[in-house]
Amino acid sequence: MKKEWDTIEVLRHARHDWMNKLQLIKGNLSLNKVDRAKEIIEEIIMEARQDAKLSNLHLPQFASKLLTCNWENHHFQLEYEVMDSQNFHRLDDQLLTGWTEQLFDTLNSSIEQYQENHLSVTIEPQEKGIGFFF
Repeated sequence: MKKEWDTIEVLRHARHDWMNKLQLIKGNLSLNKVDRAKEIIEEIIMEARQDAKLSNLHLPQFASKLLTCNWENHHFQLEYEVMDSQNFHRLDDQLLTGWTEQLFDTLNSSIEQYQENHLSVTIEPQEKGIGFFF
């Protein structure tokens, strides 16, 4: 089931995520856990780099699906890594997005709801195309 995100909803969720991250940094600093605060900042930087790589794949529907996945009511948390962003414009964005939505629906109906379920996606160029590792 595809959700259409309007600008206000996207900004609301993004702001909420940033506030959570800032609270983590602030809390660790107030506990004098400077090293942990630095680790959190590094994690944020790495996540932002991955978001940028995903956004630059020339697959706007697919990127949107992954970027907003954790804002939807899935029974899993999504993490993704884009190894390289070359030659992805050759893919059918709509077909890839539809397949991904079906995968998410299948996972939601197959896994236990109240467990710590994680889905990792790695996207990388291969010798004969592009590899998606779920």
